[in-house]
Amino acid sequence: MENLKQNISKVYYNHGLFCATHPAQVIVSVCFIVIILWLVVLFLKLQLIAFH
Repeated sequence: MENLKQNISKVYYNHGLFCATHPAQVIVSVCFIVIILWLVVLFLKLQLIAFH
C-alpha cells in the first residue's frame, strides 16, 4: 500500500513539475482539447436536431 502511495505521489509531483515548467504548452493543449470536445458536442446536437 505504501508503494502505491509513493507512485501516486510521484505522478502528481511530475505532473505539477511539467505544468510549472511548460505553462504555455499546457494552456494551449487544454484549450485545444476543450475546443475539440465542444465541436463534437455541437456536431452531435446538430445531428439530433436534424433527425427530429
